[in-house]
Amino acid sequence: SVVVIGGSYAGAAAAKRLAALSKKGYSGLKVTLVDKSTHYFHAIGFPKALVDAEFAEKSFLPFSAFFETGSKHEFINQKLSRVVDEHHIELDNGQSLYYDYLVLATGGQAPGPINVVGRTKEEGVKEIQQLRQGLDNADSVLIVGGGAVGVEVAGFVANKYPTKKVTLVHSRNRLLPETFREGISNGAIAKLGQLGVKVILNDKVELPSDFGYASNVGHRVLRGTNSGNEYESDVQILAVGFKVYTEYLEPLETSLGHSLRVKSSGAIRVLPTLQLDAPMLPHIFVPGDV
Repeated sequence: SVVVIGGSYAGAAAAKRLAALSKKGYSGLKVTLVDKSTHYFHAIGFPKALVDAEFAEKSFLPFSAFFETGSKHEFINQKLSRVVDEHHIELDNGQSLYYDYLVLATGGQAPGPINVVGRTKEEGVKEIQQLRQGLDNADSVLIVGGGAVGVEVAGFVANKYPTKKVTLVHSRNRLLPETFREGISNGAIAKLGQLGVKVILNDKVELPSDFGYASNVGHRVLRGTNSGNEYESDVQILAVGFKVYTEYLEPLETSLGHSLRVKSSGAIRVLPTLQLDAPMLPHIFVPGDV
């Protein structure tokens, strides 16, 4: 029995490949995929989904069709509550699941709706649609964060709405993560400039306490903490603040008397094999962002 928690890129790939093994000599293998949402969301495609309603509809795929009809593998639409012990987990509805192997692919959370909060396709499409409608009616757009997502969002928005004022503010001295060559970063700035995007580096936007962990539709004036600049816009899109939530490991850590996470971020410590960094738990694997 293999239980996979989380149906985004890492979890979906793991579940698919493991299920395929049941046809290749592992006939006793059963895979259970658990996810809080009813649909897989193609999160990398969010920048395009934001400006393309048809693409947004296609970005959600039902987990109900994930495994072949009639197979013994199953999908459970629930959220993981806690890892109880070395062979049991508990879901939000109180259901207990036994596992021989556990794959924790719970990923991380970006600001909504880049990370869709809704748990159904209808709710997710509505979130993106509301932000798109805000863009339709806006004169100016502020994008906070110049990583890969922020750069792509700025490009798609500026290309779709060439008459709108689009500003991208990034806290570092170059766009994109340092894993990208500097030439790629410079190329991104040049291309965004051609699209009319105003790129501001080395400034951090101060978000008011009522802003919430999501993008916002509505006129706002936000301040840059480094420059003192005021950024006025009708729509604010957050592309910063990626977080992981791994509180579900606390019961297991307590029972083991052993910390399994990085204290500063909550990320789970793993070996090069993606096994949990705990000699007593070689049957728990942790792929992906978490």
